[in-house]
This record gives sequence, structure tokens and C-alpha cells, in this order.
Amino acid sequence: MRVKKIPCCVDNFAEYNEKSVQLYNAIHEYDAAGYSKRAITQIVRCGRNTVTKYLNGDYESLCRKNLRSGMEQFYNHIISELSVGISRKDVYRGLLKKGYQGRQRHMTT
Repeated sequence: MRVKKIPCCVDNFAEYNEKSVQLYNAIHEYDAAGYSKRAITQIVRCGRNTVTKYLNGDYESLCRKNLRSGMEQFYNHIISELSVGISRKDVYRGLLKKGYQGRQRHMTT
């Protein structure tokens, strides 16, 4: 099995999570060398479920950065408000009125 490597000159290198790429490559190298899943987990220090996921999973879906957030649905509104000249604080207040819940803080009781 060939291990996929990203060349350093690729334009979309920033779209990939470097740690995930390293983990993917390491797991596939050890698998190609004949190591068992249990041995691979001990070498790369992750769980067997993670090793199985990286062996069976798709390179693109495992290594591509996931940049989605709760703000994505408000992107057009934010850009239009900022381009008009409204301050960031006022844009944030407007988002709260539109339904954005902000950062979720964990409350301890």
C-alpha cells in the first residue's frame, strides 16, 4: 500500500491538518511493514479504534481541516455589516439578537 504524502509546494497545504497527516502516514507505514493494530497503537500512542479509523478511512476526510463553526451561517451578515462600517462589538450584539449563542461556557455547580 502506498502512503500518500503532501508535497511541500502544494498550494492547498493549509487545508490539511499536519498532525492528522503525520498520524495517517505513520499508521499506514507501520501497517505496510506488517505491524498489528495493537503494536501500532503502542508505537503511535493512540487507541485501536483510531488506528482502525485511519486504516479504513479516506485520506481526504481524515486529514482535511474542518473549519466549520457556528458563525458560518452568519458569514454574509458579518461581512456586509463590517463593510458598512459598523464596529465589531455592534456586529456581535446584532448576531446575538439574530440567534447566535456565542461561546458555550461550562457551568459547574
